[in-house]
Amino acid sequence: LAIFRALNDERGIGLALIALSEATRRSVDDTSAAQFETRVNLLRTARDHAREAVEIFERLGESIRQAEALLEVGCACRDLVGQIRKRQSLVDPTQTLIEESRNALWDAYHIADGVYLRYQLDAMVDLAWLGFYAEQDAIIEEGDKAAEALIPAEYRLQVGQQEPVIVDQGTEQKILWPEIGKLFAQRGHRLFRKFEAARHSESGDLSVLLRIATENFWYGLQYSVFYTEDYHNLRREKDRIYRSLKSLNDAELSTVLAAVKDMEERHAYGDANKSALREFLENRALWRG
Repeated sequence: LAIFRALNDERGIGLALIALSEATRRSVDDTSAAQFETRVNLLRTARDHAREAVEIFERLGESIRQAEALLEVGCACRDLVGQIRKRQSLVDPTQTLIEESRNALWDAYHIADGVYLRYQLDAMVDLAWLGFYAEQDAIIEEGDKAAEALIPAEYRLQVGQQEPVIVDQGTEQKILWPEIGKLFAQRGHRLFRKFEAARHSESGDLSVLLRIATENFWYGLQYSVFYTEDYHNLRREKDRIYRSLKSLNDAELSTVLAAVKDMEERHAYGDANKSALREFLENRALWRG
């Protein structure tokens, strides 16, 4: 970045700012949850880098790079909302952040319309996650509904299929798989949060909520590994699922395992060809044979 600034290379500055914004935002995962101020400062820095990149690519007329920068603004603000909401003792200043994130994600969606499906899908999945972090169901539904409408029919896993069949392999957009996985993971966490609330209040059908949450976790991991079996967001998601499931008692865990077995039967997986969620549970010592 410093070199591009010294050369007054505006495009180079913009590209470096996007890369630095993403790297700074992801570096939060390497800090302790107790380091609240550090995490917030990193995310504010990431947001500021992305804001500057948006302005640069708007001036240059590079719409796709502008959309990429807007996605980073949306994600940095979204993650700030998530961090701040965890601190129940603080005055909640997140509404401005929620609005900035939502606006940036919708702007990215519209700019990418008809040009780059992946950015459109990414924006709407991130919007659903924003709603999850903000605990605002209307935003969750807004993003979830828009994302669902974007998924091409041939990318949808059907009963009896282990993997969707893309007829023309040359046109396969592999980068869509992790976005679809993120969408289902968000649904799983939303349902698991409802399960926890119902368990706390001792109301509702707990087993049904837990089973449906597990089904969405199953799809979340399975779609993700269609892209590749190991990458940053997938490792992050596995850790997040583990933190949820490790709190379950034996009876609740049995419900999860039964749901996994049913999903494997539905999609032709089994002992000889295990699904991604089953392998994950085995690796984390949560599977009971």
